[in-house]
Order: sequence, then C-alpha cells, then structure tokens
Amino acid sequence: MIYKIIGAMKPGIKVSDLWRIANEEYRRYGLEPQERERRVGHGIGLQGGESPSLSAIDHRILEVGIITTPEPEGYDLADIQPYRFHYEEVVVITKDGNEILSKMPTELNPLTHLT
Repeated sequence: MIYKIIGAMKPGIKVSDLWRIANEEYRRYGLEPQERERRVGHGIGLQGGESPSLSAIDHRILEVGIITTPEPEGYDLADIQPYRFHYEEVVVITKDGNEILSKMPTELNPLTHLT
C-alpha cells in the first residue's frame, strides 16, 4: 500500500490525490477507508509532523524538495482487535519523482508470542 502512494509522489501532484490512492488501496485489501479529515501521512521539517497533511482536505501541490512521510495505517485486521499496523517511509520529492530516504525492511517477521 505504501509503495503505491510513493509511486504517485512527484512534482505537480495534489496531496489529496495521494489520500485518494491510499483509500483505493484500503478498499482493495478489504480495509475501512480513512475519513476525510484523517491523514495518511504528513510533511516533516523542523517539527516532527507538519504540512502538507496527506488528507482529502489538503489540496497543496507537491514541489521539489518537500519531504513527506506517507504512513497508512489500519485497524481491526482479521478480528485481532486492538491490534493495528502503522508504517512509514521518509520521501523527498525530486525533479524526476521522488527518493526514499529511509530504508524500511519489506519482510515481515511474524511474532511467535505476545507477552
């Protein structure tokens, strides 16, 4: 899901379009879509979380040099409440698209037990 969002991140794209892409992915995986006010990522700079807010109500245009953290999350997976997933990558917008600054592992290590 996160890489579908990242794949669309380039100069000239509206932030709200990234929210729409994330919600298409939520539906594809049988998850509840995010509410309009809820974001699926945010910008970073001097503060930990700042604009742009990757939400349906933020229509800013991505520009070269903007750093964002797409971070879709989901709840109620396979009826295992109250667990959820939440992951993110740090991405900078470049003239040719984007570059992932963080390197999140793509393999999932299953938990053998919970304490």
